[in-house]
Amino acid sequence: MTYGRNTMEPLSDLEFRALEILREDSRISIEALARELGISRSTASRILTSLRKRGVRFTVEATFAGQIAFVLGNRRLSDESYRTLDGRFISVLRFNSISELTEKLRDPGRRSRVIIASPVKKILTHGLRCDYCGGEIGKEPLTYRRGRRTYYLCCKTCLSQLRERFKRRSNSIAQK
Repeated sequence: MTYGRNTMEPLSDLEFRALEILREDSRISIEALARELGISRSTASRILTSLRKRGVRFTVEATFAGQIAFVLGNRRLSDESYRTLDGRFISVLRFNSISELTEKLRDPGRRSRVIIASPVKKILTHGLRCDYCGGEIGKEPLTYRRGRRTYYLCCKTCLSQLRERFKRRSNSIAQK
C-alpha cells in the first residue's frame, strides 16, 4: 500500500484503523472491513473513497524466496539463457518477489512465454497459449501427452477436442 500525493490533511482515527486492516489484506471486502471496524458498509465505502482521493493505492505484495521463471522468447533476458532449435532463447530468471520478476520482465519481447516454477509443484503461467484453441491460459494448464510431445490446454473442452482430433487422424491413417 502506498500513501502519497496530496496528504496534507491528517487521517481520522477510523481512516487510520481502516488502513491498518487494509495493510494486512488489501483485497478485503467492504462488508468485512465494515464488520471489523464496527461501522456500516456505506461508511466503510466512504472511507475507502476518501483514502483513494488522498492518493492511497492498494496493492498486493508477495515474496517468493528462491523462485525461478523460465522465459521463452526472441532475446536473452539473463546470463542463464540458452538458444533453442528454432532460434529463440529460453532464459532462466531467479526472483524473490513479484515486483522483482516484473522488473526483469519489463520488456521480454513479443510473443514471449513465461512459466514460473513453484515449490508446491504448480505451474503459474503468463502468456502461455492453448495448443488447441490458441487462447491464453489464465490458470494452471491441463496437459495431454502424446508420444514425446506435451500439449498445454486451457480447459476440458479443448482437451476433449484435441483427443478427438487425434482419434480421427488415427482412424483415417488406419483406413488408408
